[in-house]
Amino acid sequence: MSEKLAACVHVLSGITAIYRWKGKIEEEPQTLLVVKTTQTAWPALLRRVKTLHSDEIPEIIALPVVEGLPAYLDWIDSVVM
Repeated sequence: MSEKLAACVHVLSGITAIYRWKGKIEEEPQTLLVVKTTQTAWPALLRRVKTLHSDEIPEIIALPVVEGLPAYLDWIDSVVM
């Protein structure tokens, strides 16, 4: 949080991932992060998560925000980078 790459991060534990990897079906516990950031901060956030993540190809995706409470979106803009 000190890098100001995110306004808020939800840490969701106890998730089971089932996926194909190198010709096999894998199943393992994982933790999902939902990170609120801005388009401007996205490249730096992507780099940072990649350096911290232990997976060879971590799931790091950006989903567009098409609507939101204006005050909440303004708050994100005000606290990120």
